[in-house]
Amino acid sequence: MTYVYYIVTTITTFFAWAYIHEMAHVVAYKRTVGLSSYKLFLWPHIYDNHFYFARVMSTISRQPTNSEQVKISLAPRYPDTVAVGALVLVSVLMPYSMLTSIIVIFLFGGALDMFVGCLGTSSKSDLKIALWPLPPNLRLVVLWLYRYLGLFVFVGGSAAGVYFFTK
Repeated sequence: MTYVYYIVTTITTFFAWAYIHEMAHVVAYKRTVGLSSYKLFLWPHIYDNHFYFARVMSTISRQPTNSEQVKISLAPRYPDTVAVGALVLVSVLMPYSMLTSIIVIFLFGGALDMFVGCLGTSSKSDLKIALWPLPPNLRLVVLWLYRYLGLFVFVGGSAAGVYFFTK
C-alpha cells in the first residue's frame, strides 16, 4: 500500500511542478510585457517537431526585450530554488512519517525541475532562450556554468532526500 502512495505522489508531483513551472512563466509575462490570454499544456507532448514536458501558449501585448526575455525564461528557477531549500530543511529537521515523505517527494520535484531546466539541451529550452542575447563564446561558458549549478543543486537536494529516507 505504501508504494501506491509513492506512485500517486510522484505522478501528482510531475503535474504540480509542470503547473508551477509554466505559471512562473505566465507571471513573468504579466509583469514584463503584459499578457492577455494563455493556455497551459501540462502533459508531455510534441509540438512543432520539439518535445515538451509541458508548455504555455500565450498572447502577449508586445515582444519582450532581451532582458525581459531572460526574466521570463528563468522565472521557474525561483520556485525551484525555494523548493530545494525547503527540501533540505524538511529532510534534515523533520522526523520520518508518511506525510513528510510525501512532502519530500513533492519538494524533490522542484529540484528535478531545476536540474532539467539547467540542462538546456533543446534549442527551445528556457536556458537557451535566456542566453541567446549573449555573444556565442560567452553563451557557451554561461550555459555550462548553469549546467554545473543545476547539477550541484540537484545532487544536494538528492542527498537531502536520501538522508531523509535512510535516517
